[in-house]
Amino acid sequence: TAPPEPNAVTVSGKGDGKADDGPAIQRAIDQAADKGGGGIVFLPSGAYRISKTLFLWPGVRIFGVGAQRPVILLGANTPGFQRGLSNMLIFAGARERDPAAPGRVPFPPPGSVPLSPNIADPNPGTFYSPLANMDFPIGPGNPAAAAIRFHAAQHAYVSHAEFDIGSGLAGLYHVANFAEKLVFRGRRYGILAEKPSPALPFGLVDATFEGQRDAAIREHEAGLTLVNVAFRGTPVGVEIDQGYGDWLWGQQLRFENVSRAAVLISNENNVYTQVGFQDVVAANTPTFARFRESGRAVAGKGRAYRVSSFTYGLTLPSIGAMGAYQTQFSADAVAALSPRPAPAIRALPPVSEWVDVRALGARGDDKTDDTAAIQRAIDGHRVVYFPSGFYHVSDTLRLRADSVLIGLHPSLTQIILPDRTAGF
Repeated sequence: TAPPEPNAVTVSGKGDGKADDGPAIQRAIDQAADKGGGGIVFLPSGAYRISKTLFLWPGVRIFGVGAQRPVILLGANTPGFQRGLSNMLIFAGARERDPAAPGRVPFPPPGSVPLSPNIADPNPGTFYSPLANMDFPIGPGNPAAAAIRFHAAQHAYVSHAEFDIGSGLAGLYHVANFAEKLVFRGRRYGILAEKPSPALPFGLVDATFEGQRDAAIREHEAGLTLVNVAFRGTPVGVEIDQGYGDWLWGQQLRFENVSRAAVLISNENNVYTQVGFQDVVAANTPTFARFRESGRAVAGKGRAYRVSSFTYGLTLPSIGAMGAYQTQFSADAVAALSPRPAPAIRALPPVSEWVDVRALGARGDDKTDDTAAIQRAIDGHRVVYFPSGFYHVSDTLRLRADSVLIGLHPSLTQIILPDRTAGF
């Protein structure tokens, strides 16, 4: 359900899976960006076919709403998605510049359909752009298609999305700050990643990969951290590109029917290659780790096994001693895999429980002292929702033990302590 958000823009496309709704979605994103400081877009339930690349401008946040999760789909044989790499949606670094303006955009993102040289790629200052609660199916005849070019910086995320990659190349191309509760089905790769924009690490939590032809994740230098991620029916779980390393960490992972290797390690004699796993289960995964250059392999422990710990990298035996590249592997056979653990990140409470702080007297107008109204809301309700606004306070807010405070945009929804407030 869409929460009360007076400044949000709602997409007004047909959502019938037939009409080209790309222009309607882009108009809503543009209108949200026009408000200044970013904005919020709601995409209602429906199937929205697109024929060209969508651009998510910096600071614009798009959320699917409605009884059914909305779908952004690429129809069969969509022109422009057959060669090279083409993206359905791109996290952009700046609004499109007037082609008549002097000078050139230094780094236009590749892979837009049609190619636009007047849009800047994200950079280390591209903040606050997320996408959540929508699915991306790719129809037949689009072998170059990636659903999202997810290249941004801090406070950018993709969450609660399913990627039916079909004939396409990948679900995510590039990675940014964080992603959670994603499902990737089919085709060549679930995620095809390079180094994030400002060399931030990338965290992927509560995700599933199924049936990728080449590898679930192919990446280099992504600073990849995986928590509660499952890999099923693919040759390789995580493949690190030839000639590159990564500082890769995985915990509470699950590998099932992974035929070649759970992890393919490259650049094995380089200090930047640091690989570690903890609390991993595997079934029908005969090789846990394979090393590209040397051809060495670390075999699993039978049909089903549990890896309590795996590390590879420069290992220091003691303070002051020279290190050496070593593999440490601790695993035991098990009769059957344990059930998948509960999600590492708890779900937000249902929107029906969100209480609008403004309905209880707060103004959020950047001048009224809202301390008393906010405190009343916290005292009387577990889940308090703050629509976009600037809520001034003059005293400490005291939360309940089970309080949940929710806002949809960190630069448009703020609790502010004014300058020179007495007592502070």
